[in-house]
Amino acid sequence: MKTKLDLSTCKPTNNLWSDFVKTFGIEKAHQAVREAINLQRMQGDLYSLPIFFISTGGIALISFETLKKQTGLNLETSNKILLYCHKRKSYQVIHELKSLNRTI
Repeated sequence: MKTKLDLSTCKPTNNLWSDFVKTFGIEKAHQAVREAINLQRMQGDLYSLPIFFISTGGIALISFETLKKQTGLNLETSNKILLYCHKRKSYQVIHELKSLNRTI
């Protein structure tokens, strides 16, 4: 199912990840990141980025081109996830560090 997501009205933030961890715990937060990365591996490509919807726990993919048009972000690299909160109209990019087995 395709839905139109408009990030152009949203603001970048640095606290979505920490708030998510505080609310649900580190294990659930890491599980959410793993599921988003798995979606990217199964259905994504070199030109997409997984999004995790904080409010609903849903995951989706967004193209780097759309992300750049809507936010100005140029993130054409792997192992990144976009956290999105509709209620706050905000987003945060996090990077998965596989070698350290943690996400920041």
